[in-house]
Amino acid sequence: MKYFFMIVFAFFIYQSAYSQNNVGINTDTPDQSAVLDILSTQKGVLIPRMSFAQKNLISAPAKGLLIYQIDAAEGFYFYNGSAWQTLNGVNGANGANGQGFANGSAAGQLYLTSGSSPFSPQAPVSVTGDITINNSGSTTITSGAVNTTKLANGSVTIQKINAAGTASPTTFLRGDGEWAAPAAAGASASTLFARRTTDLLVESNAYQDVVSINLEANKTYLIQSKVLTQRAGSASADVSCRVKFSTNDAVSLIGGVYYGTGYKTGTNFSSSGGFESDGVSDNPATQSVGAKYTVETIIKTVTAGTFTIQVARKSNNTTNNFYVRPISYITASTISE
Repeated sequence: MKYFFMIVFAFFIYQSAYSQNNVGINTDTPDQSAVLDILSTQKGVLIPRMSFAQKNLISAPAKGLLIYQIDAAEGFYFYNGSAWQTLNGVNGANGANGQGFANGSAAGQLYLTSGSSPFSPQAPVSVTGDITINNSGSTTITSGAVNTTKLANGSVTIQKINAAGTASPTTFLRGDGEWAAPAAAGASASTLFARRTTDLLVESNAYQDVVSINLEANKTYLIQSKVLTQRAGSASADVSCRVKFSTNDAVSLIGGVYYGTGYKTGTNFSSSGGFESDGVSDNPATQSVGAKYTVETIIKTVTAGTFTIQVARKSNNTTNNFYVRPISYITASTISE
């Protein structure tokens, strides 16, 4: 009789569990949403543990099959129907466990971490501003985006400036990108000046330099000069004056040369580098010093060179010498046409 009641009791228990369609362990009321409901405050559920190789030997794993891998990339893995997928999230400074990466919404977006610990990765964001990055890792700065407000004071040095010539404590950078020396003493940046400081005794028909000035290439100059002469003896001395330029292909005289009371029509400088005013001369007839020659012309340079005022005894003057006195001078002013 005793065994009969035990069989009847087991039958009712089975029927009760079967009618619920779920099983409870350590609970009489398993949750209706669970096939298996395990209740414990001291123990857990132990999922099958195996190695990487053993996991890959499972034949036809069911979709959703769960294991714990004990080697290689250790952790929980589930089969998603085509491959084993880890349940592990990234760790440490890159994000909290279980945090995944969301898909982006546009090309070239970046993943950024949150502003507080554990600094987990956030949804990708599009880069704005003047610097862009593409999916190959190349960065680009938008044309015209760099301006001086972004540069630290003193960060651009002379060595970073692409200019012709040599930078030094005595040169300055011109607007055309070339280093140049300031004008000589007594002149401004646009006007050059030179003068004679000693007497010049002229004793032959060979031309001698009175005063010179250096001109730059590709500029137009207004040349003005005065030559002061005085006879050296008791007799008058016929004098010849001319202008010269040191390079053969450098300049054209625009208009001509005016000197004293004469005028010489403009032409190119000769192959010898000279433009001569022979044949127009003055005669220092007295011992007094006078402005015997006033030279004025416009000159246009192609290459740099030296512009010089020269004097000599005229060809028909074979005996009478003369002096060129100090303060004879020349100026060259740059002009625009």
